[in-house]
Amino acid sequence: MTSEDLREKNERIKKLVMTLIWHLMGVLIVLGIIFPVSTYLALNSIFLTEQMVTAKMAQTMVSDTIATKKRLLSFAAGTRSVRTANFSGLLQEELRGIPENELPELRGLFQHLLNSFSSFRFFSYLTYDSVRPYVIHPYQTQLELTLSDYQAGFAYREWARKTHARYEVWNGTGPIEPYVSNAFLSKPGLIPGVSVSVTVINDDKQPVGILYANIILDKLSDFVRNLSFGKTGRVFLVDAEGFLLAHPTISAGREVVDEEGNKTWELRSVADHPVVANALQGRFSPGVFRLTGESKAVLATCLTVPDTGWIIVVEQETAEILNRVKLYWIVVIVLVFLTIAVSAVVFIMIARETAETTREHDELIVISETDPLTGLLNRRSMLSRMVQFVQNYQETKQPFVIALFDIDDFKLVNDTHGHVFGDLVLREIAARTASVLRVDDLLFRWGGEEFLVVVKNCNLLRGKGIAEKIRRVVADAPISDDRISISITVTLGVCEYQGGSIDALIIHADEALYEGKRTGKNRVVGASSDADLFSSID
Repeated sequence: MTSEDLREKNERIKKLVMTLIWHLMGVLIVLGIIFPVSTYLALNSIFLTEQMVTAKMAQTMVSDTIATKKRLLSFAAGTRSVRTANFSGLLQEELRGIPENELPELRGLFQHLLNSFSSFRFFSYLTYDSVRPYVIHPYQTQLELTLSDYQAGFAYREWARKTHARYEVWNGTGPIEPYVSNAFLSKPGLIPGVSVSVTVINDDKQPVGILYANIILDKLSDFVRNLSFGKTGRVFLVDAEGFLLAHPTISAGREVVDEEGNKTWELRSVADHPVVANALQGRFSPGVFRLTGESKAVLATCLTVPDTGWIIVVEQETAEILNRVKLYWIVVIVLVFLTIAVSAVVFIMIARETAETTREHDELIVISETDPLTGLLNRRSMLSRMVQFVQNYQETKQPFVIALFDIDDFKLVNDTHGHVFGDLVLREIAARTASVLRVDDLLFRWGGEEFLVVVKNCNLLRGKGIAEKIRRVVADAPISDDRISISITVTLGVCEYQGGSIDALIIHADEALYEGKRTGKNRVVGASSDADLFSSID
């Protein structure tokens, strides 16, 4: 080889080395800097989108819950027993109202609402002008009212003034809009609660009293708290003044000491939280916020609940997003250098590992979404399956119903015959229920002895018929093994989807199921998702 050839060879090698260096630098810049930054920005957008979906879910649930309670109170205020109640000569100051045995129809209505909806704590019927109680139900709550409070009345309270104001602006047509109070700690239990109040009018549309309901937010708070996600993602609810109503790690109430040294409890204020502070001032926009007094920052979204002004906050620590980008950057650097020597081996290993991971992931999904005892879909798999039903309804208004049912007196079966026979009962009921359903229908084991059926292209009337088939196929033949043979019954609550959230639909079906249990078991009770009225099939 001549010196000229050697020089040309060295030049080619030098060009190849420079090309490789520039290639590696390009890979490092693109994969190590540009891609992580763009990935962070993309993840930021994705996380905000997911947060907004979560916030809207919570907003719908909170709004539907409050709206339902307002409709219930308006319905009660319009009933004959409330509008025509005659308290003349019945009031006894020492009893803070009327005796327990007077006006049984009115107290019966209040008791029915308390039995049907556990979030109601008590009801009160008060005079319109002085806002003094005629009736407080349960009666024990009436006796617990102090004589001085009874004599003073409640006309000075904000909820009384706002209730009066709602009547004053009423145009005389349609129902009067109930007033929802600010949140407070409801005793006993120190649970956040609100009051709902509405003016009661007579046939001449003149005010004759105020109907007041005390409502606790325990189920609503549990729902919001359970929406937490990831390692640091959390959802919390505050009222229109910045007081905490629900949080996954912080209690809504806090102990304080008054000026006289007495300990008491009040709602915890989070008005200084940067997300809440911006929302209260009406200038919130989703993004990154530095938490007051802490070194960490959060990516946050919030929504306001209509009518109440409550604020739903969804936040996640930015470190959780950055950690994913940092981890990716380290892996990229390692992969760049390993690719030079063992790219083929790495690609083969990655391909094999990806295939194995995908297979295991698919198996885990099947396992995680299946109840091992009955072989049915479990509660966790419900939401993803319901998406298509909701989409079909939104596009075609094709109705569907759900039937929530459980086994009557199942605890007695387990206690008397043992859990092995109890498991046999669960499997047999699952098999019998599946036998009367179509291929397109869904059957879930909801939990314990509870099952959930989703029937496609079906209205409430037909859904109650299918529920009745389920009730009969269970009740008509005893369940037995080699030793035992017993008759089993189920009670079903049926509700038709008419828009809104799936959670609200399930709540209505659950309330219908509760109504069936309360009125005798072994029956089908239907409930409309936009009206709290029940109809049953014995």
